[in-house]
Amino acid sequence: MLRIATVAAFAVLFAVFAPAAHAIPEVTETCSDTTDSFIVDWDCEFLDADYTAGGIITVVVNWSVEGGTAAFAGFDLRGNGYTPKAKNDPAEGTEPVVGAVVDNAAEGSVEVSFSFTELHTAGRLEGDIGNAHFHLSLFLIGEDGELPAKPSKFGVNVHVFDPAAEAFRFILAGDDAPVRPLTWGGIKKELGQ
Repeated sequence: MLRIATVAAFAVLFAVFAPAAHAIPEVTETCSDTTDSFIVDWDCEFLDADYTAGGIITVVVNWSVEGGTAAFAGFDLRGNGYTPKAKNDPAEGTEPVVGAVVDNAAEGSVEVSFSFTELHTAGRLEGDIGNAHFHLSLFLIGEDGELPAKPSKFGVNVHVFDPAAEAFRFILAGDDAPVRPLTWGGIKKELGQ
């Protein structure tokens, strides 16, 4: 009986503290770009409005090409990678891991997984936020079938928001107190430290 209780206790602890796999964020925008004689459309903006740092995010980026074909060349962080880059509270994350690639000449998709290891506390939004910035790289191939020397790069952004931080602010502020931005100094003040 003690063994069953111990196993059950560990199962509850694991369920509470282990980062869970995360659902695929919602595509909020599809972009279009004309490069030479090609028109490329791709999923460029994603939103997860219920994210917790450490959870795995999986996005599926679809693309299509008019005026030729495309071959997948890569998916990498671009610019600062993760933002905001606040001095004391930056958003940070892992390198993207490319999963399944479907490459059917004029259209395709890539599945990519990554994680935010830290989110930025955004007082105005009353929650924690993060943005991930990537490049989808495609070789655009014309009618001659010749592979270009370098791939074309198309921006992909993933935005996340953790509303649990908002609930934490209500707890700290009390039911009848105004909600204030959550900062380490604010937490210590609320706790009387």
